[in-house]
Amino acid sequence: METTSSRLPTRQDAACTIRIPEGAKPEDPFICTLDPAVGTGTFLFECIEVIERTMKTKWARELRMPNPDDRSTWRDPQILRRWQDYVPKHLLPRLYGYELIMAPYAIAHLKLALKLGETGYRFREGDRLHIYLTNSLEPPSEVADSKLADLFATLATEAQEVNEIKANKRFTVVIGNPPYSVGSQNKSAYIERLLEDYKKAVRGSSNIQPLSDDYIKFLRLFQELTAQSGVGVVGVVTNNVFLDGLMHRGIRTCMTEAYSDMWILNMHGNATIAERTPHGRTDDNVFDIKQGVCVTLCIRRYGGESCQVRSADLYGERRAKYEFLLSHDRRIARTPLAVSRPHAFFVSKDFSHEADYNEYMPLTDVMLTYCTGVATHRDKFLVDLDRHELRKRIEAFCSSSVEHASRDLGLSDTRDWSLTEAKRSVRQFDPLALRRYAYKAFSCHFIYYEPNLIDRGCLRIGLMKSMFTPNIGLVLRKKVTDPEWRHVFVTREMVDFNFYNYISVLFPLYLVEAENGLQSGASRRANLSGGIARWLSCTLNRPQASAGISVVQESTDVFLSYVYAVLHSPGYRSRYAEFLKIDFPRLPLTSSLGLFRALAKLGGELVALHLMESPKLDKPITEWRGATPSGEVEKVSYVKAASSRLNTRQDAASTAASTIGTIFIDKAQTQGFQGVPENVWNFHIGGYQVCEKWLKDRKGRSLSADDIAHYHKIVVALNETIRLMAEVDKVIEARGGCPGAFLTKELAKR
Repeated sequence: METTSSRLPTRQDAACTIRIPEGAKPEDPFICTLDPAVGTGTFLFECIEVIERTMKTKWARELRMPNPDDRSTWRDPQILRRWQDYVPKHLLPRLYGYELIMAPYAIAHLKLALKLGETGYRFREGDRLHIYLTNSLEPPSEVADSKLADLFATLATEAQEVNEIKANKRFTVVIGNPPYSVGSQNKSAYIERLLEDYKKAVRGSSNIQPLSDDYIKFLRLFQELTAQSGVGVVGVVTNNVFLDGLMHRGIRTCMTEAYSDMWILNMHGNATIAERTPHGRTDDNVFDIKQGVCVTLCIRRYGGESCQVRSADLYGERRAKYEFLLSHDRRIARTPLAVSRPHAFFVSKDFSHEADYNEYMPLTDVMLTYCTGVATHRDKFLVDLDRHELRKRIEAFCSSSVEHASRDLGLSDTRDWSLTEAKRSVRQFDPLALRRYAYKAFSCHFIYYEPNLIDRGCLRIGLMKSMFTPNIGLVLRKKVTDPEWRHVFVTREMVDFNFYNYISVLFPLYLVEAENGLQSGASRRANLSGGIARWLSCTLNRPQASAGISVVQESTDVFLSYVYAVLHSPGYRSRYAEFLKIDFPRLPLTSSLGLFRALAKLGGELVALHLMESPKLDKPITEWRGATPSGEVEKVSYVKAASSRLNTRQDAASTAASTIGTIFIDKAQTQGFQGVPENVWNFHIGGYQVCEKWLKDRKGRSLSADDIAHYHKIVVALNETIRLMAEVDKVIEARGGCPGAFLTKELAKR
């Protein structure tokens, strides 16, 4: 049986009859359990618990004792005699653990020894727990260290033992909760060679560093261990990103080739993206970490049957998740997944409209140049709502010493940034570096955009300079985990990396070639592919060769409005929901000038609203209730009005909802915005409930008269957005709906 080559062994490599694996002995126990990241021994502790319960209950029944499931029965001398004989012969030889760090290694020994003592077992001379101080992700060492043997004879002996185990012991049960670390330091040639099976599917793509996360290396190790045995069970708790990450498709493909059956319980709880339940409620993590997690159970059988993958989702509060886990087993994961390549997702996806969606133009083939938003890594220093406060901080930095900057401004060195170097380079405040900054939807902050104050690789200066002159850009996300796709907005400013709370991407409409660093030059061109420019010229009946600069700009601006309308179509978002979550959108084109103009008109209105440039914003539908300026923002809440009638100042034709209420900003509910439609209050952009998020970001501050006026405009913008989105769908449906109203990709090329 092949166990050492770089090729990933699959079930097809195994014979259909069981045979002794290479390195194993006939007398070795068939069931042998390993936790390769044993930590303090929690998983093996539970194994002992299960084994004790199973065996003692069995013996009590054989001896016809009353209440065989009762722990008091298990203290019977007859049961304890059997247990004393069973542990050294059948339990200790089957439980193994590897640990890299000394402290948890020592705790695991103590913890498991105490557990066995509680069961009534008394250790004898020669008994030992098979917990070893070693790196699971490294192969057995071929060279014994004589110096280690001289200084630490016990550790040297243990090193020899674990080398023998790694080389020849075969495990049929692998369990654990391996560490999650993108910045993995485990880079041995052994694990890197194994990991290549996971990476080759995306080799050549940008930033495949996440595939070197420690937990992924352990997933690959688990496959190798069961491949060596030819059969086995894997039960593991890990980061859940690999279930549907685009970069992780090689992992999923390899796992379906290696295992016969898989059960996956996705426990969600991703705090990084503020994950919510399908009903919009809080979704807690089962651990005190930000990454969402899942339980994966895999079985490798002899034979070549295709892999069956089943899944289930667990949302809600932490306590409810714990209660659920205690009362359910793998059978809860009973929804069969159609795992199809190239993505091989381990989550449910509706791909019923894949054929027509794939005929549309990828946005990245339309707007060829794009980049992620700026990540300062020190927003509290470089970003602020108040430009004057920001200027004061920068001036304080320029005039202070390194020690004062560290102490008073909370600055410190990072891997890609040196405080000392920054102090040496930035000696005085530069007014041109203080710029408006798209921080969140409808929330423009200020940033001090000085290259020497931002980590290398996070500036995005090559593209963000295009936003230093009059421009407009789409803000999108490539991968969406929210229940709905609502991740599109427009801006005239630079964009923050966390505009949508996670990896926001800017597609500028125009590209500007700057002449002197941050200073903008006059050279500007549309960020549109040649094919789209030709299609646009043909659709608008404007020959490119004779079109002047103003005509080209007008056509380009109109095209953005058309795109913006399509991306705000509820029908489009619903029909292609799964595809929009996977990658950047694909755009349907049209040869109908009437449809193009109708959508561009509606899209233009949406653009003006979201840029806060529409004249409609000057007609508020809400009233401020309380003193101006306000008191401190304490607690944001929405209270429906006693009557469902519309506010007298509100145009009934301009709103899709008749239920209105008041958004309060204080606990006593004496100050707030009265007359807010309920659907406006609930409206989301990205993963944010806009009306709530805007106010929560100002918690602890008092709203000025300008803030209150701006919020009135946000309510109008959202109210009009809801109306216009419905109008977009009406226009599309009147011309055949999706996909009938649009051109296919091939027709668009002609």
